Amino acid sequence: MFYSAEVLAGFSENMSSINYKINTDSVNIGGGDSQNSTNYKNKDTIGEIATSNSDVTNYKLKAGYRQTSDVSVTTTPTPTPIPSDTGGPGETKHIIPPIISNIIVADITFNSAKVLWDTDEQALCKFYLGESADYEIGIFSEISFFFKHSEGLTNLLEGTIYHFKIFCMDTNRNESETSDWVFETLISPMPQNVNNLRTEPGDKQITLIWENPKELDFEGVRIVRNDKFYPSNPQDGVIIYEGQNNSFVDINLENRKRYYYAVFSYNKAGIFSSGAIVSETPRAPGEVAPPPPEIVPVEPPPAEIEKITINDFDFFLQKEKLSVLEGKIQASAEKPLTVFLNYAKVPEILKTIMVTLKKGNEYFSFILRVNKEKTGFEATILSPVEPGIYPLAITILDYKNQALKRITGELKVEGNKILTKKFSWKDGLPYIYILLAIIIILYLLVRLRERRKKEETYNNTKFQILNSNDPSFVPLISGTTEGKKNSNFKTDNNKNIIPEELKTPQLSPPEKEQNEIKEQQKMTDLEGRERKDFPDFRP
Repeated sequence: MFYSAEVLAGFSENMSSINYKINTDSVNIGGGDSQNSTNYKNKDTIGEIATSNSDVTNYKLKAGYRQTSDVSVTTTPTPTPIPSDTGGPGETKHIIPPIISNIIVADITFNSAKVLWDTDEQALCKFYLGESADYEIGIFSEISFFFKHSEGLTNLLEGTIYHFKIFCMDTNRNESETSDWVFETLISPMPQNVNNLRTEPGDKQITLIWENPKELDFEGVRIVRNDKFYPSNPQDGVIIYEGQNNSFVDINLENRKRYYYAVFSYNKAGIFSSGAIVSETPRAPGEVAPPPPEIVPVEPPPAEIEKITINDFDFFLQKEKLSVLEGKIQASAEKPLTVFLNYAKVPEILKTIMVTLKKGNEYFSFILRVNKEKTGFEATILSPVEPGIYPLAITILDYKNQALKRITGELKVEGNKILTKKFSWKDGLPYIYILLAIIIILYLLVRLRERRKKEETYNNTKFQILNSNDPSFVPLISGTTEGKKNSNFKTDNNKNIIPEELKTPQLSPPEKEQNEIKEQQKMTDLEGRERKDFPDFRP
């Protein structure tokens, strides 16, 4: 690759020439002075040669021997030249263009993709993108030389084929280009509709209430109002609300006039659901609601419509196809349920297919809308939470909102099964052993506590008796009952009970004197032993 800049250059101090070309490897500037400069070296050539290290990114180049102007040049590392088969002795020239390989289109989603490729040498590449081989979307250019390259593409259209090609140039301006490549973005399935859409009429206003889907990529809802009939798509009427709330009040309406609404949920990719529909009439307090308009049936219906039965519809529960037996569809509670009708089974005059589910005394209706691939009409709803049998009706309308056919069936909803294991008494043996061990431990702890309490009481009583100088002193033993008869106890005049062996014996004066002499003798012997064992001890 080359760079160019406009500089002032010449052979004298007064520079006047312009339009000067600068190459990335060297600059040859005319001049005849042999003096060297800090910006370049004077070689044995007619002009001056300015050089620099190849790994320098930015440097200043003086544009002439006696220069008065500077120019800033940006360079990239120059690869080692490859010897040319046609060059003369000692000459090297790289003329082989970069090889583009390993082209991969990865991470394709509904609206994004990533293209990766390699080159066998450092190269600067351009990425051409379009919905045709004209690449009308644009060109994406790199700003540096790389061996490995990638281009992230966003804001693409779902289900769309894109064309691209890659152009690369190495540091020696050798160029290469790929042929036309294509890839296709994914098609997002319709997201789940809102659940339990209801209306509350008021004076010149209608309140809409619903439950948002619990899908992870849920982004919001759009409410469309129509004065004539149910909106068939997110643009069929007046958009009165868009957001993530669960209710909306439509005001400034005309009383006793019927309004038709469709609530479309949409995901992060901007894909709308088929639509939940409802109609209502605002009215003043006390006014009776007018009856809904009757949908006029077509007699006789077209032959293609007449032969359609509920068996022509497919029902999927989280991508698992459900069987239809005698007009009954069996599904699990609170799971996404998709209703699908093949596009080829209905004529072009068809406008709308509505599916209505009855829950108690309430009716909840949804539109089966044509999907993006135009392979069929579909709608995804949430099956009822409560197990039971729910009447199901499918109404096919033409472009005049006339009923071509009404198909009935039943949705049998079962509760979510929880696997349980039959309990056996053998399974409970470990728990029984643990319970018995706990009971035994608790019993032993209680008995041990009672025993310690009795020992403390006995020792306290004995201590009080032995340390009392009053022979008539008899302490009260706690936990006993006055007047209790027991062979091991005797009662004194104070009605206190004391064990017989703890009674202080009544001694005569000579016996008392002998006991005192014995006690003194014991104390003397004890002091003698202490002095023998502890000679340094002095009391």
